[in-house]
Amino acid sequence: MDQSNRAEVRQAERGGGPSVRTEITVVTILVAFYIFIATYFAWPYASTYPVLSTSGGSDPYYNWRIIEYILAYHKQLVYDLALNYPVGSINPRNPFFHWFVAVTGILLAPFLGGRYPCGL
Repeated sequence: MDQSNRAEVRQAERGGGPSVRTEITVVTILVAFYIFIATYFAWPYASTYPVLSTSGGSDPYYNWRIIEYILAYHKQLVYDLALNYPVGSINPRNPFFHWFVAVTGILLAPFLGGRYPCGL
């Protein structure tokens, strides 16, 4: 039995399917294609200057409201009258994302030509 026949026998014993490298390549190409399609068609709508384009309902607006509150008062918005108006409600969103965006904005503002929004 020569070398090529041994390889065919081994592949037949494994099930004859594609190799792991082929599967990883195909999955990588599919993910890259998905990311391209998702950003290519959404980019013109997301970058409409000077308006802050927040698509997806009221959630982006409310996230922006929480981040502005953190920048202005240096604490988490826990109870908000805008939720379940006029009674108000506890803010159900976890604070990590909002604090991450606020602190990142504060740290990057001097390098990007901005200033800290509260005058510090």
